[in-house]
Parts: sequence; structure tokens; C-alpha cells
Amino acid sequence: MTPDWPIDRDVECAKCGYNVRTLAVTGRCTECGFPVLRSFIGHEAGVKRGHPPDAQRVTKTALHVLARLLGRNRDAIGFVVLAQRHAVNKAMGDLPRLLPPPRVSVPAAALCRALAEVVLDHYGNRDDALATLQFWRVGRGEDVGQIVAGLVEAGLMTAGPEDSPGDFAGLGAIADLFPPPEPS
Repeated sequence: MTPDWPIDRDVECAKCGYNVRTLAVTGRCTECGFPVLRSFIGHEAGVKRGHPPDAQRVTKTALHVLARLLGRNRDAIGFVVLAQRHAVNKAMGDLPRLLPPPRVSVPAAALCRALAEVVLDHYGNRDDALATLQFWRVGRGEDVGQIVAGLVEAGLMTAGPEDSPGDFAGLGAIADLFPPPEPS
């Protein structure tokens, strides 16, 4: 699956019902402008137009489709989602949890730092965390930006009005965000 991969089966636009067959998976419905990717994910997850979707199934399907589309490991995409949640939780601090959380925008650099923190916390040591990021081919801010752009297009992440994929350009290596190795 590539960004210009055409939908090769009957898939209804999730918004207007138009058949998006033959449109690129990263394109827009020619009738209403809704992202074809979201309609394709819903179709693959078995969502029927006008019925409430099973959020867990849609998310799992979206991660699978994005992994194929971006040529990345599904875990890498999932960890970017976890990093975004981690960054939001850090930004909210000790706010009371009784009310719904306010919408918090996470700057690109903060998201990359949060990814380094989440991966390091999960794998427990710097070497394993860095090896995993290398295996996932997530070594630079631009790699994180590509995943974020896919997540936004798939509807799994929301970009703020001032957010842009270019915000990730030039952020450097994710490895530089890890604490230095401990002396032996």
C-alpha cells in the first residue's frame, strides 16, 4: 500500500455515502472532501454508515492500515499515540480529573521528547530503547512528523490550527533526547 494506492473495492464515503473506489487512499472524497483514508479504515473495521463504530476495532484497524501505508512498524505508530497522551498528561499537571480534560496542543519538539521518555520507560534502558527506535526506523523528528500526519489524516489525532508537518523538520535525532549513557 502506497499513498497513491487506489481503493480497489466499493467503499462508501463515511460522510456522504459516495463510492470512493478508484480514489487514492490518501485522497479526498470528490463529493464532500472527507478523507478517503478514514472511510477506508471504517470499511476495513466493518463500520456501517450511520451506525456507531466500535472505537477499539476502528483504532486497531487504523494502526494496521497506517503501518502498511507508512511502511512502519505498527508498534511505532502506537507509541507515538502513547507519547502524545503522555505529553498531554504532563502539560495538564495536577488538574482535577473530574471534568473532561481541556484540549491541549502538543508542540512537535515536546512530542518527540515524550516519545523518547515513553520508549525509555517501556524498554527500561537506553540501549534497548534506541535499538527499538532504530528497528522501527524512527530516528528523527521528521519520522515522528510523518507518523503524526498519518494519525491526523486517519482521525486518531487532532492537529491544532497552527500545527504543521513542517514543525518536525530539523528537530534532529530522537537519540539526542535520551539521557547520556551512564559511565561504565
